[in-house]
Amino acid sequence: MRVVVQTGSTAEEMAAVVKIRRTTKPLAANFVCIDGQELVVIENSPGDFDVDRGTDRAAWTTNKLLVGLYENLFERVWESSSPLH
Repeated sequence: MRVVVQTGSTAEEMAAVVKIRRTTKPLAANFVCIDGQELVVIENSPGDFDVDRGTDRAAWTTNKLLVGLYENLFERVWESSSPLH
């Protein structure tokens, strides 16, 4: 498993079991790709920790074109990011 993150102590804990790289140019959303078959796009809402308001949004797809485009984007971000020390 490979993960690209902005920063954080959680990433350092995860580094024991997954390959992690750091980026200084975060995207406007979070992405999760499952087995190259499914893609979940989650809207970034900084400071939105109030779970009863329902302002978080996400989209899920199995569209092969969108999943493939994301995988291509991930590879580009992975290559341009730096390893987590």
